[in-house]
Amino acid sequence: MECHINELSKKIASGISAIKRVRYSVPCKTLISIYNSLVQPHLDYCSSVWGSCSKSLSQKLQKLQNRAARVITFKRDRQCLVDKSIMMYNIVNNMVPDYLSSHFVFLSDTLTYNLRDSDCSLAIPQHRTNYCKRSLAYSGAVLWNSLPLEIRQSPSLDEFKSKVMNYNFDSRYM
Repeated sequence: MECHINELSKKIASGISAIKRVRYSVPCKTLISIYNSLVQPHLDYCSSVWGSCSKSLSQKLQKLQNRAARVITFKRDRQCLVDKSIMMYNIVNNMVPDYLSSHFVFLSDTLTYNLRDSDCSLAIPQHRTNYCKRSLAYSGAVLWNSLPLEIRQSPSLDEFKSKVMNYNFDSRYM
């Protein structure tokens, strides 16, 4: 049974990889159709036979099914954005140590003239490499500036968390 489950796992993982490759360019409904075509049939076929396999083998299949669900719903990516947004709220509102907040500058502090919502926007640091783009100083500032002003101006951390949890992040950040 172990050999069969390993082969089954490879086929399922291949289907999940296909979904992952197209998930940013197709609607969620299409992702579900792809899942139903490439992954679900492998789980359904002869499930009564492999359904009585050992707990470790059935957990292997369950983990793959959970992974497919995360890929389709962008769960992990979204959770990272929510966590980073909360970190940025704490940084902007001086709720972190100075060594962390010293990497960020408000846009209003760098301008000689006033722009709309520049009080709440962060200056985006110059970057030359993708490594810099992945840093918190760069990606955090870009993410923070992309949030609606209403969310950024939340008066409390609890209110901010509530709003950001309900915010629909743009797919380019995921």
